[in-house]
Amino acid sequence: MAPFRSCDRLRYPILSSEPEILAALKEVHSEAVGKRAELFAKYDAENLQEYNQQADDPLPPIVVAVDEAAALLNVHKDIGGALRQHAWELRKFGVYQIL
Repeated sequence: MAPFRSCDRLRYPILSSEPEILAALKEVHSEAVGKRAELFAKYDAENLQEYNQQADDPLPPIVVAVDEAAALLNVHKDIGGALRQHAWELRKFGVYQIL
Protein backbone atom coordinates (compact mmCIF):
# COMPACT_ATOMS: atom_id res chain seq x y z
CA MET A 1 0.00 0.00 0.00
CA ALA A 2 3.04 2.28 0.21
CA PRO A 3 2.47 3.82 -3.27
CA PHE A 4 -0.87 5.19 -2.04
CA ARG A 5 0.55 7.04 0.99
CA SER A 6 0.94 10.29 -0.95
CA CYS A 7 -2.43 10.10 -2.71
CA ASP A 8 -4.47 13.21 -1.88
CA ARG A 9 -7.82 11.50 -2.56
CA LEU A 10 -7.73 9.06 0.33
CA ARG A 11 -10.52 9.39 2.85
CA TYR A 12 -8.25 7.79 5.45
CA PRO A 13 -4.50 7.35 5.66
CA ILE A 14 -3.20 3.82 5.30
CA LEU A 15 -4.56 2.09 8.41
CA SER A 16 -2.89 -0.79 10.19
CA SER A 17 -4.34 -1.17 13.67
CA GLU A 18 -7.48 -3.20 14.22
CA PRO A 19 -9.38 -0.40 16.04
CA GLU A 20 -8.61 2.10 13.26
CA ILE A 21 -9.65 -0.32 10.54
CA LEU A 22 -12.88 -1.24 12.31
CA ALA A 23 -13.74 2.45 12.88
CA ALA A 24 -13.16 3.26 9.20
CA LEU A 25 -15.24 0.29 8.03
CA LYS A 26 -18.03 1.29 10.41
CA GLU A 27 -18.00 4.87 9.06
CA VAL A 28 -18.15 3.66 5.45
CA HIS A 29 -21.05 1.37 6.33
CA SER A 30 -22.88 4.22 8.09
CA GLU A 31 -22.47 6.51 5.09
CA ALA A 32 -23.78 3.87 2.72
CA VAL A 33 -26.82 2.64 4.65
CA GLY A 34 -27.56 6.05 6.12
CA LYS A 35 -26.69 8.93 3.83
CA ARG A 36 -26.57 7.14 0.49
CA ALA A 37 -29.67 5.02 1.11
CA GLU A 38 -31.62 8.18 1.92
CA LEU A 39 -30.38 9.91 -1.23
CA PHE A 40 -31.15 6.88 -3.40
CA ALA A 41 -34.68 6.72 -2.00
CA LYS A 42 -35.36 10.30 -3.14
CA TYR A 43 -34.78 9.20 -6.73
CA ASP A 44 -36.09 5.64 -6.38
CA ALA A 45 -32.63 4.48 -7.46
CA GLU A 46 -31.56 0.88 -6.96
CA ASN A 47 -27.82 1.50 -7.31
CA LEU A 48 -25.14 4.16 -7.74
CA GLN A 49 -25.41 4.20 -11.52
CA GLU A 50 -29.17 4.86 -11.42
CA TYR A 51 -28.72 7.54 -8.77
CA ASN A 52 -25.97 9.32 -10.70
CA GLN A 53 -28.07 9.32 -13.90
CA GLN A 54 -30.86 11.20 -12.10
CA ALA A 55 -29.21 13.33 -9.42
CA ASP A 56 -27.87 16.84 -9.93
CA ASP A 57 -24.93 16.12 -7.64
CA PRO A 58 -23.54 12.66 -8.51
CA LEU A 59 -21.70 10.59 -5.94
CA PRO A 60 -18.31 9.00 -6.48
CA PRO A 61 -17.76 5.33 -5.76
CA ILE A 62 -16.01 4.43 -2.52
CA VAL A 63 -13.17 1.94 -2.89
CA VAL A 64 -11.87 0.04 0.12
CA ALA A 65 -8.47 -1.45 -0.70
CA VAL A 66 -7.31 -4.21 1.63
CA ASP A 67 -3.82 -5.65 1.71
CA GLU A 68 -3.22 -8.99 3.40
CA ALA A 69 -6.93 -9.78 3.08
CA ALA A 70 -6.49 -13.47 3.88
CA ALA A 71 -5.06 -12.63 7.29
CA LEU A 72 -7.78 -10.09 8.00
CA LEU A 73 -10.56 -12.46 6.95
CA ASN A 74 -9.23 -15.43 8.89
CA VAL A 75 -7.30 -14.05 11.86
CA HIS A 76 -9.05 -10.76 12.66
CA LYS A 77 -12.62 -12.00 12.87
CA ASP A 78 -14.20 -8.57 13.51
CA ILE A 79 -12.53 -7.05 10.46
CA GLY A 80 -13.30 -10.12 8.37
CA GLY A 81 -16.94 -9.93 9.41
CA ALA A 82 -17.15 -6.26 8.51
CA LEU A 83 -15.56 -6.88 5.10
CA ARG A 84 -17.98 -9.72 4.40
CA GLN A 85 -20.91 -7.50 5.44
CA HIS A 86 -19.68 -4.72 3.13
CA ALA A 87 -19.34 -7.13 0.21
CA TRP A 88 -22.88 -8.38 0.81
CA GLU A 89 -24.70 -5.09 1.48
CA LEU A 90 -22.85 -2.08 0.11
CA ARG A 91 -22.08 -2.69 -3.56
CA LYS A 92 -25.42 -1.19 -4.63
CA PHE A 93 -24.42 2.01 -2.80
CA GLY A 94 -21.19 2.28 -4.78
CA VAL A 95 -18.88 0.80 -2.14
CA TYR A 96 -16.39 -1.59 -3.69
CA GLN A 97 -13.62 -3.65 -2.14
CA ILE A 98 -10.30 -4.64 -3.61
CA LEU A 99 -8.88 -7.50 -1.58
